[in-house]
Amino acid sequence: MADEEGRQSESPTADDAGRKSTSPEPVEATDEFHDVHDLNQNATTEGDEANENGVPGEDELDTTQPETAEDEQIMEPTESGENLDDTEVAPEEDAEEQLTGGDDLPAQLEMDAEEPEQYKATIKEPKPESPEHKQKSDSEQKTMSESPKPSVTADTQVRRIPDAPQIPSPERAESELEGTMSNTALNIIWSFGLNRNVPVLNLTDNTRKVIMYTCAHVGILYDFNSNRQHILQGHSNPITCTCVSEDKRWLVTGDQGKDSMVIVWDTYTGVPIQTIFDTTDGASGGVVAVGMTPDAKYLATLSAAKSQVLSIWDWTVDGDTPLCSAELKPSYGVQDFILFNPEDIHYLVTNSDSQVIFYSWSNGHMEYFAPPLTDQDFNKQVGRYSQSIFQRNSSRALTATSIGNLVVWDNNKPITKVISSEPSANKKALKIIRLQERGINVITTTDKYIVVGDVAGHVKFFDQSLKLVHWYQDLNLGPVAAISFAFNPDFMPVQS
Repeated sequence: MADEEGRQSESPTADDAGRKSTSPEPVEATDEFHDVHDLNQNATTEGDEANENGVPGEDELDTTQPETAEDEQIMEPTESGENLDDTEVAPEEDAEEQLTGGDDLPAQLEMDAEEPEQYKATIKEPKPESPEHKQKSDSEQKTMSESPKPSVTADTQVRRIPDAPQIPSPERAESELEGTMSNTALNIIWSFGLNRNVPVLNLTDNTRKVIMYTCAHVGILYDFNSNRQHILQGHSNPITCTCVSEDKRWLVTGDQGKDSMVIVWDTYTGVPIQTIFDTTDGASGGVVAVGMTPDAKYLATLSAAKSQVLSIWDWTVDGDTPLCSAELKPSYGVQDFILFNPEDIHYLVTNSDSQVIFYSWSNGHMEYFAPPLTDQDFNKQVGRYSQSIFQRNSSRALTATSIGNLVVWDNNKPITKVISSEPSANKKALKIIRLQERGINVITTTDKYIVVGDVAGHVKFFDQSLKLVHWYQDLNLGPVAAISFAFNPDFMPVQS
């Protein structure tokens, strides 16, 4: 108590005490740790003298008065018109009750006198402020009185997120890609990867070097000479099948699923020319195979339903109603390959891995034949069917199998020595030829040759009598999934 009284004797002048009596001192929110303990200690000292003398003295009123002119600025109104002393002002009597316990003050003092060590542990005496700390505190108080709102620092300005610009913004520079892209929210400018289940098509001709492949929902026209892509967008589902006309101009893509469609594209412009919408609802909609006549006038589609439907379309005139259709039995398996007879477009062939079907159509009518074939018919293992072709200048058709065989189909009529070239859809298995040891994945034709690709990555060329002409075995490409040739109308085969 002697130390406390010594500090109280160093009180400010009487004029300062007069100002104190008319305006209570505010309790500021930014007081340091030492300022809080000064208030606690002063309030305790004032309570002691109030109990001894009965009334507060001048020294009690002057103990917390500001000592410098800078402290007086806290009492002045701020720029907003508010006075800082109007907030958090508490009478000295309330502070006495909160800090000393009110009416129980004598008992509290006796306890403090008996146990000084406990009192010191509960209320620590503040350390005297250093001149540097006091100057820093006075400077902070002056800053608060002049600017009640926190100022925005440079670091805060850097982290502030600017307002979103208006779209379209007149300040935005025009991109080089604008004018070449559609008005959708996102535009594909490059695609990586391909769908190995859909064959790659060669669109190369005398004016360009382009291939076509699929990647998910889009088709890719890739110019491998200039390393550029053109993206064909329009499908709602992954593309499941493609085909191209003989002159490489008209491309057909189809998908399977909800909102499926078949689109015919102009490969020179990348523009869709015709769209055939599927009327089947649900996931069974769409197509699994498409085919086009050599003159690109007619289009054939195989539906993805459990009971498949083969339809012929005159897509250049009408894309809503097919010319003719035929519903297939589910026992035939999923027919996933289709090909028109290049010598007579009114005949075509389809096959699954277990059944080959031949069709004929004209004047809105279609009929088909599904000739049976088992291993017991020729006492040979047949294998699973892969693809089929029509033999040139003949009524025969050939189907490759997974064990290297070729099934020869011919018209279903009595066997004679005269070879007939009259086409017919009513065919039967004529014989099975063991062409090679490895399974055949692809069979196609180019000019007068029959071309096959097998699981070992070999490509072989045969003439129409199935004599081997060329054999490419060092391609090192893995199993062959597709074979497609460029279009060259001026090509002249070498005479053998």
